[in-house]
Amino acid sequence: MSQPLFEWNEEYSVGNLEIDHQHQHLFYLINEFYESIKAGISDTELARSFREVVEDTRIHFDMEETLMRNNDYPGYNAHKAMHQELLKKIEVFDTRIQAGDKDVAADLLPFLIGDWLLHHIGSMDQLYVPYVADRYVD
Repeated sequence: MSQPLFEWNEEYSVGNLEIDHQHQHLFYLINEFYESIKAGISDTELARSFREVVEDTRIHFDMEETLMRNNDYPGYNAHKAMHQELLKKIEVFDTRIQAGDKDVAADLLPFLIGDWLLHHIGSMDQLYVPYVADRYVD
């Protein structure tokens, strides 16, 4: 892989090893997806690559929500609503990719980097840090 589109750094850490590991993996998958776009892989392979992003995102959101709920995070409902909104957007992109939309990257990459990685992980997830740091999902 060439220079990653977006790199993980400790500023994104939420102080929870499980969540940090999942965030790092999502960064990796998004960078891998970007490399696939640049390489011009087949529509089928591109769809498969993004499907992994979608599925891992669902798993991650479920775990993150369980952790917040189990640790009485007061912003749980609002955070869960943000997850639902992000998933809706991701599913729209997934539908476009599955249909072979060649223009999807122009819309998808700014969403992945701006809305999700920078805003959600970089800002919104930081709000629950005092509630989940060094805690585990039961």
